[in-house]
Formats: sequence, structure tokens, C-alpha cells
Amino acid sequence: MADNIGIIRKITGRRPEDRPAAEEPVRSVSLSYDMTYGEVYEALLMIIDKRSKKARYGVGIFLLAAAAACAVLFAMNPYGLMFEIGAVLFALFSFLVLCYPGIKAKQGAKKISRRKGTYKVTLFSDGYIVPHGGERLDIRGDKDCRAFESDAVFALRLDRMTNFCLPKRRMNGSEIQLTRKTLQTYARRFFDRRSGK
Repeated sequence: MADNIGIIRKITGRRPEDRPAAEEPVRSVSLSYDMTYGEVYEALLMIIDKRSKKARYGVGIFLLAAAAACAVLFAMNPYGLMFEIGAVLFALFSFLVLCYPGIKAKQGAKKISRRKGTYKVTLFSDGYIVPHGGERLDIRGDKDCRAFESDAVFALRLDRMTNFCLPKRRMNGSEIQLTRKTLQTYARRFFDRRSGK
């Protein structure tokens, strides 16, 4: 085993991560569902921008205030080109922070909800998820893997190309508990976005 760790370290430049032990017996949640526009939008918004709504608005307002300050300084000193550039850049960044995640989530939600497909997924308590007809995927995903829980959905981003939206309306109480516990244990980061949390 020590030799294998040395080889992995040489190839990747890092130590392999220890995987949390799975509880026995391994349980699973099998879902067959369609997704509403609202569920897809909510999941994509959380996946696109992992910051909370409060943090996003806080940063956006700060950037707008900086843009306003630069505009005032430019009005007081019309030859201060750096103030004009600063005002434009801060305004642009505030737009990107406040609006861009919502725009991207709306575009993605429209595309996905137009398909009107039925999705089938099985989530295992040992940290794997299997889409219908697909291969078994590790919930740990890549280094940017993250999972979210809101009042309506569980959203899981495994890697750049693999995302899952699991609507809670298709789960009973024990399935919601098992899904929450599995994602908290195996996803690299878990964000609880339920109201009141």
C-alpha cells in the first residue's frame, strides 16, 4: 500500500484522499422524476454561484458603491481618467456578481425544461450515484465538487460536465434524510440553503 501511495504521489503530485467508510448495509434511493423549470433554475443557480444570496448581494452592493464613488470623483476631476475607468469596471463587476448567475441559470433551465424528459437516478449510501443506463459515479467528483440542499431540491455538481438535480417532492422523509446524510458525508463541500438555516 505504501508503494501505491508513493506512485500516486509521483504521478499526481498529491496524496490520495481517504474515503469515509460506508455504513453497512448499503442503502439506496431510486428516483424516477421529471423536473419543473423552477427546480432546475434553483439547482443551477446554486451550482453556478456557490455563494449565498446574502453574500452575493453584499459584494454586489459594495461594487456598486465603489462605482458610484468613482463616478463622483470623476465628476469632481474630469481629467481623472482612472476614476472613469474605475466606475465602468466596478459597475461591470457588480452586474456580473448580481445578475450573471441568474441569467446563466435561466438559460440552462429553459434548455433543460424544454426537453421534458424523465430522469432515473439511484443514489447509494456508500457515496455513489448511478444515472439510468450510465456508469457508477463517485459523489466525491473533482476538486470543485459540491452539493446543495434547498427547500425544494438537492443539487449535486460532480465535475464541469456532470450535475444532478434531485427534487424533494419525489422523496419521502427517510429518503430525504438518507440523501442529506450521503451528500454531507461524501461530497467535498455541502451547503445547506434551506430557509431557516
